Amino acid sequence: TLAQLKTLNGLTSGNLVLDALSAQTNYSGKASDILAAFDGVAGYTGTLTVTGAYTVADITALEALTLSYVLSNKAQALTVDVADVANLVAALATTGYKGNVTVTDATGTTAITEAHLIALNNLTTGKITLNAASLADTATYSETAANLVKAFDGITGLKGDVTISSGAVTIAQLKAINKATSGAIDVTDAQALSGSA
Repeated sequence: TLAQLKTLNGLTSGNLVLDALSAQTNYSGKASDILAAFDGVAGYTGTLTVTGAYTVADITALEALTLSYVLSNKAQALTVDVADVANLVAALATTGYKGNVTVTDATGTTAITEAHLIALNNLTTGKITLNAASLADTATYSETAANLVKAFDGITGLKGDVTISSGAVTIAQLKAINKATSGAIDVTDAQALSGSA
């Protein structure tokens, strides 16, 4: 059982090698219990179901163990440091995750990139909030209108200025970018726009 694996793992610093039956058995439990049970386990080929709440640290640790796992709670809200965004996206890529994500910055100096914002938006249908306690929410961004719309979709808390670096921009794109940030928007290429008042 999962409880027995957890107990055995607590007794030894060596690896646990499972017999054929146990190696294929599917287990479910809290993230902390699964990590305690399977850290150092060799030859497991089954699927682990994570029940209840979990953290970014839990998910990245599970990913590091290269075990097959599914999430019973796909809507779990997560808070991730900007330095760990790429690892979180990789760990949750195939899980169907759809929770809200809050991005923080422990250093107070590192802003989240457009690429990471796009990756988070592709990962989840939930809201992505840039924590006001970090510089991430006042960072400035410069990209094409299309990429900025992808990056800022569902974003809240952005206060920095945005530059549409090149190419055409539409009224719909400007509305989407305006909704995402309270900062100024600079359109580099001169162009005519047409729409209702």
